[in-house]
Amino acid sequence: MLTEGVALEVLAILSARGLEGFVATVSGSNAASSDNDYVFFPDEGDVSSLLITSRTSQEIVSTIAGAAWVDAFPDFLVTPMETSVRLAWLACKLRNDCGIDLDDRQLSSILEWWISTSENGIEAQYDEENGRLLEVFASLYSEASSSEIQKLVIEMEGDISILWLAYLIRKYRPRGIRAASTLSFEEMFLNMICSYDRGEFENQKLFWKMRSWELRNPGYPLLNDWRQRDPLDAVLDQRYWRQDLERALDSDSGFESVTVLEMDLDNFKMVNDALGHTVGDDAIRYYCGLVYRSFSDVGWVYRRGGDEVVVIVPNLNSTLVAKMAEEIRSTIEEEFIRWVPEDYSDPPPTVSVGGLYAPCGSCLDEVISEFEAAQKQSKMEGKNRVTFRQLGAS
Repeated sequence: MLTEGVALEVLAILSARGLEGFVATVSGSNAASSDNDYVFFPDEGDVSSLLITSRTSQEIVSTIAGAAWVDAFPDFLVTPMETSVRLAWLACKLRNDCGIDLDDRQLSSILEWWISTSENGIEAQYDEENGRLLEVFASLYSEASSSEIQKLVIEMEGDISILWLAYLIRKYRPRGIRAASTLSFEEMFLNMICSYDRGEFENQKLFWKMRSWELRNPGYPLLNDWRQRDPLDAVLDQRYWRQDLERALDSDSGFESVTVLEMDLDNFKMVNDALGHTVGDDAIRYYCGLVYRSFSDVGWVYRRGGDEVVVIVPNLNSTLVAKMAEEIRSTIEEEFIRWVPEDYSDPPPTVSVGGLYAPCGSCLDEVISEFEAAQKQSKMEGKNRVTFRQLGAS
């Protein structure tokens, strides 16, 4: 992992060469004194933009406003979060393009107009006192109401969306129902930060671009400390493999193919029975370490539970991955012959491997069924072997 000083030095070199598209993320940075224009410090608005579109915001609104208020929220407004984003974008356009800073009275008018227009259409609006404001609102409403949320989030200031969310909960009474409680912007913002599940970031395209970059640059594991490891601290925890496989198989993942290996130790129960579960845990750590060293430069390794390991390898020729699978099978066999005590009388652990090559766009359930069947076939045909299948040509 790059230190802050090294990261800044590398970025300076890249910037001097006119290269673009490189990112270094440093947690708890003290680089605020840097005067380089390529150093970016996320502010409250940037953080707010991430929070307002997260599941966290939905949970916070339900907790604060109450289930009755949320259930009464009309379908034509979609959700409180979406409405807040659209109103925030509108407010930013009014201020930045039209020079209109909304006061409390105008905030109330904008909210009333938005609700009425969303339900009845712009032609139903008439307000002589706020004529110019209504005219500008009408000109912007179509874009504000029809654009993709992510586009609006990029163009607005994120903290204004949370301001609008707090205001919406405080002022709006769907079907006459008052929110159970209200929060200020500061309270709402802190609640969202404290409740945010960073696992949500893994659904973002940026996360998967970073993972793909890691495979091409194995010396720089950007996300090495991001995820939880399995209980033995050997490889990635089992909670991730299915969602990662689904994302890798997606036709928009940027990959062309995915190969999945499932491995299960043979004769492992004998190790536990003869040497005890503590030694058995050591055996699993050793086995996972062997698999990780073989595949970490080309894919991701997960412990599925017990002595089962799953490996996901994107964009490698199936013949090459099948060869690597045979190599790890042979390595595990040889290493465990040396690993067991001299007086150990049972057969040393070996590994049965099932592999599947699948083009991206393949059905997740079919892929899982096929590689599990391949692994079971290796077990049934005598163990200590590799069974490899393909859903498409390599």
